[in-house]
Amino acid sequence: EQRLKAEEEARQQAEKARLEAEAKTTVAEAKAAAEAQAKREAESRAAAGARAAEEARQAADKAQREAAEQRRIASTQPPTRTQASGYAVAVAATQRGDNSGAVAACKQPADAGDALCQNLIGTLYSNGKIGNRSEAELRVAAELFRRAAEQGLPAAQFNFGSMNERGTGVRQDLGAALSWYRKAANQGQPEARTALERLATQGAAQAGVQGGTTPPPAQPARQSAKELCANRSNIISQALCESRECLKPEHQAEAQCQRIKQSAESKR
Repeated sequence: EQRLKAEEEARQQAEKARLEAEAKTTVAEAKAAAEAQAKREAESRAAAGARAAEEARQAADKAQREAAEQRRIASTQPPTRTQASGYAVAVAATQRGDNSGAVAACKQPADAGDALCQNLIGTLYSNGKIGNRSEAELRVAAELFRRAAEQGLPAAQFNFGSMNERGTGVRQDLGAALSWYRKAANQGQPEARTALERLATQGAAQAGVQGGTTPPPAQPARQSAKELCANRSNIISQALCESRECLKPEHQAEAQCQRIKQSAESKR
C-alpha cells in the first residue's frame, strides 16, 4: 500500500509538472503570437505612414509645380482687364460729372499699367472734358490710348486708330489707323467695323474718281496667337491655347510665341 501510494503521488506530481509545462508553453506561444501580431500591426502602421508621407510629398511637389506654372503663365500674359477698384470709382465719378475725381481715381492704376484706366483718362482728355484739348493734352491722350491698345483693349485700339486717322496727338498715319481698327474689329468692336467700312468706301470712291477702278475691299488682318486666344475663360486656358497656336508656322515669329519658346527652353 505504501508503495502504491508513493507511485500514485509520483504519478500525480508528474502529471502536475506536465500540465504546468504545457501551460507555460501555451502562455509563451500566446505571448509570442501577441508580440508577432503587434509587430505586424506596427509594420502596417509604419507602411501606412510612409505611404501617407509619400502622398503628401507628391501632393506638395504637384502644388509647387502648378504654382510655378501659373506664375510662368501669368508672366507671359498682358495685365488683366478686370475692373480694379480705381477704375470702378472713376466710372462712378464720370457718371456724377466729376471728371477731375475720375482722373484722380484712375491715375495710379493707369501709371501701373491698367488699360481700362489708361483708356478712360485718354478719353477725358481727347473729348476736352479735362483740359482744353491742347496739343500737349492730345499727345498725352494718344500715348495713353497707345499703351492700352498694345495690351489688347478693343476700345483703346479704336481710339488710337481714330487719333492716327485724324492726326490728333500723333502724326497722321492712315496705315496705322487701319491696322488698329482691324485689331479692334477682330475683337468685335462695332465702331471699329464701321470705321473700316467707311474707309473702304472712301477708298473705293477715290479710286473710282482717279482711275475708274474699284480696289478690293480691305481684308481683316490675320490675328496673332495672342489675339486668337484672348477670349478664353482664364489665363491657364489662354496659355494652353497660345502654346498650341504658337506651334503653327504662321505664328512662330510673333513676340509672344518667342517668349513662350524661350521660357520652355529655359525650363528644360
